[in-house]
Amino acid sequence: MWADKGYTGQAPADAAAKAGIQLQIVSGPKPASGFIVQPHRRVVERTNGRINRHRRLVRQYEATLTAHEAFVILSQIQLLLRRLDRCG
Repeated sequence: MWADKGYTGQAPADAAAKAGIQLQIVSGPKPASGFIVQPHRRVVERTNGRINRHRRLVRQYEATLTAHEAFVILSQIQLLLRRLDRCG
């Protein structure tokens, strides 16, 4: 799983290991001067943007984190189903 620098540290690494996921922090080389786009950053930002398009997911309205996580997964399933429908 790709993540940005906000997920560096031991807690995200432990959570990913517990879930059986390999966590890869996306970071680019140190820029000598100017702006350099980090590899895979667009993919991470696009995914976050798509999740935030669902009004229910912008804030955590659910009583439990498990319920909120389920709605995030449902939003991604909906995205994939739309993509499959376009192809077929």
